[in-house]
Amino acid sequence: MEAKDAASSPSPRAGQVKDDDINDYVDMLLQNDTDPDRPFDRKSKLHWTNLRRTVVHCPKMPAKDSASPVRSPGRSDASGSPGPMSPNGAGSPYVGRSGNFAGREVATPRLTSDGRVKLFVNVENEPMQKVLVISEEMSFETVDKKIQEKLKRTSFTYHYKDGDTEVFVHNDTSFREFKEQQSTGKLKLLARPASQAAVAAIAAQAELEQQIASPRMNRAVFTRRHRFTGHTGQVYCCSISSTGAFAVTGARDYTAMMWDTSTCRCKFIFRGHINHYILCIDIAKNDKLVVSGDADGVILVWEPLAGKIQHTIKGHSGRVYDARFSPDSSVIVSASLDKVSKVFSMKDGSCLRTLSGHTEGVISVGFSQKPGSILLATGSDDTTIRLWNWQTGNVIDTLKNGHENTVWGIAFSSDDAIMVSTALSYEALVWDMSNRTVMRRLHGHGLNAVQRACFVSPKMFITCGRDGMLVMWDIERPANDDIVGRAQGHDSIVYCIVAANNMAVSSSADGTANFWELSPEC
Repeated sequence: MEAKDAASSPSPRAGQVKDDDINDYVDMLLQNDTDPDRPFDRKSKLHWTNLRRTVVHCPKMPAKDSASPVRSPGRSDASGSPGPMSPNGAGSPYVGRSGNFAGREVATPRLTSDGRVKLFVNVENEPMQKVLVISEEMSFETVDKKIQEKLKRTSFTYHYKDGDTEVFVHNDTSFREFKEQQSTGKLKLLARPASQAAVAAIAAQAELEQQIASPRMNRAVFTRRHRFTGHTGQVYCCSISSTGAFAVTGARDYTAMMWDTSTCRCKFIFRGHINHYILCIDIAKNDKLVVSGDADGVILVWEPLAGKIQHTIKGHSGRVYDARFSPDSSVIVSASLDKVSKVFSMKDGSCLRTLSGHTEGVISVGFSQKPGSILLATGSDDTTIRLWNWQTGNVIDTLKNGHENTVWGIAFSSDDAIMVSTALSYEALVWDMSNRTVMRRLHGHGLNAVQRACFVSPKMFITCGRDGMLVMWDIERPANDDIVGRAQGHDSIVYCIVAANNMAVSSSADGTANFWELSPEC
C-alpha cells in the first residue's frame, strides 16, 4: 500500500510526530506481519489507518540501509529464541501479532461495573450481534457454550480480524490472545457456521494425536544437516537442484541466495530484485537457470553463481506468487494476483500465451512431471484448481469441489497418478488424476493452514504448514495411519518445502532455511 492511502486519513495524534516518521514506523510494524499471502498491498486502508492511530511516540527509526535483522514474528529477539506467540508453543493457528511493539497502545477491554468483560459476537454475513458479559477467567469452552445458547445455534468456528488476516480462536490460549489483541477497547468476536473443512480438522485431532504417539514416529525420517542463516527477513521460498548439490532461497530482504548444501555456505547473493521482496523461486531441471518473482510483478531469469540476468519479464500487473520451469526447461509459467497465469518462452522471454479463467488471484502453479506431458495446474484465491494444456492454453478441467479457501500449493507425483494440493483451510487434498476426484483429505497440521507439498517418491510426499512442522505421508498406508514421520522444522511458519534425491530444503518466517537428509526408505 502506498503512503498516500495513509495520508488520506490523518491520525488524531498526527501533530505529535511527522507523517514520514509515522509511515516508517508503520512499515516496521508491517514487517512483523506473519501472513505471506497478502503482505503490504493487500492490507486494507482501514488497517493502515488503524495502525497509524496506534502510534503515540514514534521511536527513532533505524537508518534505511541498516543491516540489523528484521525480527521474525513470534520471536522475542533477533537471536531466534521463540517468543510466547510462536507456533512452537500453544497458540492460535496463525501466529498472532504481539501487541507489544514500542509505541503501540494496548487498550484494556471495556469492563462492566462489577469488573466483568463485554463480549460482542457477530455472526458472519448476518446482521446479528449479541452482547455477552463474561468474566476474565472464563474458559473458551464455557464461552462457546454461552454463545451457542445466546444465538440458539450450534457448530461455530470463531475468529477475529487483524487487518485482512483471520486469526482463529479455538482454545483457551488463542482466546486469551484474542483478548490481548483488542486495541479498540472492546472484544469483538466473529462467529462462522463451521465449514466442512473446519469440522473435519477438529474431528481429526484425536486421530492425529494417536498417530503422533505411534512408535513409528520415533524413526528418523527427517535429519537436519544444516541451517542456512544469511537472510535478514522472512524466507518465503526455496528450490533445490536436481542433484541436490545446491539450493536457492528467496526472502523479504529483497535477495536470493545460493547455498552449497554440502558445506552450508552461501556461494552467491543475487540482488536483482531492487526494493521488492521475492515471493517465488525455482531451479530449472538442467540446473543452469533460476527464475524468481517478486512483489512488484517482475520475473527475473538468471544464471546461478554468475548472477547474469538472462530475461527481465514484466508481464503482470500484480505480484507474482509462483513461477515454475517446465520439465524440459523450455518455458516458465507464472501465477499472479492479477488473476492470470502466463507462459513465457525461455528463448527470448516473450509471452507465448495467457491463461485466463480464474475469478481471483492465481497463487500457485504445478507442472506434470511425466516426460512429454502437457498438463499444468493452477490454484487460486477463488478456491478452484484449473487444469490446462500449457502448449495450447486450453482448459482441460476445473476442480471446484475441493478446497474452501486459497489454494496455496500444487504438486504432481512423478507418474501423474496423483496430485496434492494445499490450502489455507487446514487440509491437504490428494487427487486421483485418473478421474480427477479427491481420494483423501489430510489433516496433519491441526487447525493450521497447509502451505506447500513436494513428492519424494510416487506415493510419498511432505507437507509444511503454519504450525512450523514438516509431515511425511505415505498414501499406500491406511487413511488413519498414513503419517510416517514429523519434524519441528522451524520456530515459525514453514512457507515452502522442496525435495530431490532424498534431500529436502524448507524455508520459514523465522528467517532461515533448513537442509534435511531424508530416510532412505523414502
